[in-house]
Amino acid sequence: LDLLILLNWFTLLAFMRSLSFQAGSTIAHTSASGLPPHKGVLSLLVVLLICNCCTAAVCMTLFYQAGWSMVLLLTSDCALLLLDIVTHLMRYFHQVLEVKYQTTLERIEESHSDQIQVPTRDDVNTSSSVPVLDEIEKLEVIYKKRTDALTNAAFLFDILSLLITIFHFIHVWVLHGVTFNLVDGVLALHLHSAISTLARKISEVRSRNRISRDLDQCFPTVTDIDLQKALSAGDVCSICLGSMTVGHVKKVACGHLFHINCLREVAERARSIEAARCPLCRACLLSGMRQESNQESSVHNQNLNNGLNGQLNMHTDNLVPGQNERSVIRLSTEGLLPSWIPLPA
Repeated sequence: LDLLILLNWFTLLAFMRSLSFQAGSTIAHTSASGLPPHKGVLSLLVVLLICNCCTAAVCMTLFYQAGWSMVLLLTSDCALLLLDIVTHLMRYFHQVLEVKYQTTLERIEESHSDQIQVPTRDDVNTSSSVPVLDEIEKLEVIYKKRTDALTNAAFLFDILSLLITIFHFIHVWVLHGVTFNLVDGVLALHLHSAISTLARKISEVRSRNRISRDLDQCFPTVTDIDLQKALSAGDVCSICLGSMTVGHVKKVACGHLFHINCLREVAERARSIEAARCPLCRACLLSGMRQESNQESSVHNQNLNNGLNGQLNMHTDNLVPGQNERSVIRLSTEGLLPSWIPLPA
């Protein structure tokens, strides 16, 4: 009976965890595709949250007499599933905030399109502030605070989930005992994977924070004159194709203008600001220098290869058929037939 209960218990947990993983994958897919979030995902996560809490309560009721050690061993999976569901909910609301922010921004730009556009070039020399730009900036500050809070909370829940996973494996090791068999090897591999994932997540967050700090320090914020020049020319951010009136705009060393969030994505993909390149001219973001030497070397190598191919073609054209040819496989009858038979060797 106990074995049947444990089998049903872990089967139910595996089913709920698979549904949670599917909900998380759907949220990640819609966020990467720029689509609005599905309302069904929210309903599924809420149902999973209620079922998980009820399952943990039933487990504590059934296995209370077995001791707190057994209760902790069984309910740790419920705690991990709870953290996963809450993390998916936070990412879902982050996506909802992003869609709401974009919708509000488009509505403001449409209602104040005459105030955002700069009609003449004579207005470029003036530095008068537009009220709608202040409204957009306030909206962005509120959006950034909320999204940063959700992102930091999701990161903390991820770290807490990994810590619980590590302590869970250590707890299983303590209860089972160290006997250096196959079970201990599997536990050791899972423990190493959890510790590596924890270190990688912390390293990624530290690198992201360092890149954000360097972006604020290395690149100046665009001035009103440069911003009005970009608006009069109809320039947009080449990364997100958004208007320059949205978000904090930075000017890189080569002179191009980008949103700071877009620059952060470019630097994160390049792993550092030093290795990041301008998406338009491929110049270094910090120095503005282009890799002329690499281009010249590639052209020189291409010309050299073309010259070698030409010489090879001329050599093959001058060859006489049958001259200096050698057979790959040479068949011989030597030693097989008598020597008086008139056959070539």
